Order: sequence, then structure tokens, then C-alpha cells
Amino acid sequence: MVCNSFLAAAGFDQLSAPLQSASGNRDTKAMGLPRPTVVLPEGAVECHSHVYDPDRFPFLDPALGEAPHPVSAYRAVLLEGLGFSRVVVVQPGAYGADNRCTLDAVAQLGLERARAVVATAADATAEHLRELHRAGARGLRLSSRGAAPGRLSLDDAPRLAPLCADLGWHLALQIRDGSYQIPLIRTDVPSRGGRWT
Repeated sequence: MVCNSFLAAAGFDQLSAPLQSASGNRDTKAMGLPRPTVVLPEGAVECHSHVYDPDRFPFLDPALGEAPHPVSAYRAVLLEGLGFSRVVVVQPGAYGADNRCTLDAVAQLGLERARAVVATAADATAEHLRELHRAGARGLRLSSRGAAPGRLSLDDAPRLAPLCADLGWHLALQIRDGSYQIPLIRTDVPSRGGRWT
């Protein structure tokens, strides 16, 4: 879910250990989670974390999976512990294009507080993206690791970018090294100005 090294570097290392133990408890005081001394501004958005719940949603690629980080830990650490107002749950590679865990997390957190970045098959249709949009998706994740079952490559971006732009989505490009250069994508769709939609 949240990178423990990030938490430590930000001075929140006391919050990284409870990620493994927060599965059923939403009360941060009962969990022993101190409130950080840094107060986030109202409306602060945590924009890239994963939910892992292999007991309910088995991994498609277990080699990419992590220890369980269910929605209750997400809520306790990010929303209640760190004080974010909203979160973006990003589809982890371990689930491929099976977005059930990510969208379940969004549903549990509520559309007023959560959105998702999802993955799809390369032949995703505009209707499929609209279904994901209704469930809270606002971005599509592509990877420089190359195409694999349930994983979009950066080469899929030129076809999918206009479909995403029609919905006001962004493309989340996961680039493992600097050697890959993606061609500029033109969509001719005006920006929505970064609003929470």
C-alpha cells in the first residue's frame, strides 16, 4: 500500500508498522497510531497507493504481490492517521487487469473520498471504460515492463489515450528506466482543470 521508506523519510515511520496489523480496527488511537505533527491542508489528496487483499481477491501474479494491506488499513493509516481528505487507489501489478480489489476499496471508502487508477486489457472499449468510470476510475495505468496478460504496455497509449481523454482521465505511465520514450499523444480534448470529478 504505502511505501514504508516514504513514511520513514517523511517522519511518519511510526505509522508504517501498523499497515500489517490494521486489518480490522479503524480507531487510530486504539491502534496506537499517533497523529503526525505535520497537519495536511483541507482537501489534501494521497495520490498513489495500493490495496492488497489476497484473501478476498487472489493475485494474478503472486510474484508482484505484497503482504495484505486491506481497506481498513488504508483508511486507518492514510485518512485517519495521516489526515488525507481523499485518496487515489492505484491498481497494483499483482492483480493485472482484474480491478475488483481496487474498485472494492473505492466503494468501501466512498466516491466522495476515493478514486481509482485502473488497468485494462489492450482491447478495452469505450463502454468498458465508462463502466469503470461509474465505479470511480479516473485514470489508466500503463507500464514500460511490456505487454503481459492483464498489463498494458506504453505502446497501447496512442489507442487508449483518446478514449481516456473523452472521460477526463489521465494516463499513469509506469516507466522503469529512462530508456523508453513515448511519442507525444494528441487528444484534442480540453483539460478539466484538475477538479475532483
